[in-house]
Amino acid sequence: MSKGEALSLIDGSRDPGVWGEIEWSRRRSASCSGEMSGLTADGVAVTLAITVRLMRPWEPTVLYRCGAITWRIDHNGSHRGRLFTHLQAEDKDDPAWAGSFVRDLGDVGLFSPIVGEAPSGSELEATLRSSASYLHVNVDGVTWIDPPEGVQ
Repeated sequence: MSKGEALSLIDGSRDPGVWGEIEWSRRRSASCSGEMSGLTADGVAVTLAITVRLMRPWEPTVLYRCGAITWRIDHNGSHRGRLFTHLQAEDKDDPAWAGSFVRDLGDVGLFSPIVGEAPSGSELEATLRSSASYLHVNVDGVTWIDPPEGVQ
């Protein structure tokens, strides 16, 4: 996928939407992920997920996958020695451009948990919904379920 096609995934032109109950799973002992699936307006499958690290729950990551592209918003995450909320891309077809793409999201008004405090379920939901809004992913059809005990 070209950089332009990848950027079209987050500019609102493909009108992606996800729906249903969020499904939580522990993929590793150190984190828990909740995800839901959907489609773009042109019928391409997408996935939206939130991952919460158990040792640092105030640093959730929201992932938006479509084809070979994954957009990742790291809330309060570290990148090159700096702690900030930022957007990164992963492109299996063209890792060169994606590896260098980092956008600081500190001034766009995303909801992020307070550093050093474990977020509540409603704070994680607000994090997911504000991230989805920034990525132009419609989550109106999502039913939020709080993560399992020990995650929040």
